[in-house]
Amino acid sequence: MEDSLTRKASHDNILLLILIWWCIMIKYKINIMNSLKNKGYSSYKLRKEKIFGEATMTKFRNEEPINFDNLNIICTLLNCQPGDILEYIPDPLIKDETN
Repeated sequence: MEDSLTRKASHDNILLLILIWWCIMIKYKINIMNSLKNKGYSSYKLRKEKIFGEATMTKFRNEEPINFDNLNIICTLLNCQPGDILEYIPDPLIKDETN
């Protein structure tokens, strides 16, 4: 019985994380892997030189959130600013009360 409750709680947590990710209003402006490849960084080179692991590159491919350390590395490799990579999209359901 305890195992089924634990699995249900875990399943509910996964669904919550998916819902949170779906609502995030920070989106990629560019295809990270294509941009890195255009600069000479193939996925093989990124793994071989231990710049990024496969899990991180999967996040790039799936346009999932990354940490600031990885964002810093991308900006260094592409010689760009975070704003060149990411954009904020306001949530139309949230009322802007600053105006």
